[in-house]
Amino acid sequence: MSITAPQAAATPVFAATSAELVSGAYLVPVAKVGKESKEAKDGELGKKLWEWTEGGGRDSWIERVELWRSSCIYSLEMVV
Repeated sequence: MSITAPQAAATPVFAATSAELVSGAYLVPVAKVGKESKEAKDGELGKKLWEWTEGGGRDSWIERVELWRSSCIYSLEMVV
């Protein structure tokens, strides 16, 4: 998917100015509310990601990358 610079700017402008959005809404290009993935709703996975971003330091780099990959909420399926 290729978008123009004005299209790329539309989503953050929409997020900053829309009166219809609720806190925590998941936005996708171009200026639309998207559907969260099951990973995004996984509280335990969210907790692990939070701990990882806090710099727990006890996991190997590969484990951290795998955790990050498994917790990504943006997928191409939502765009297509």
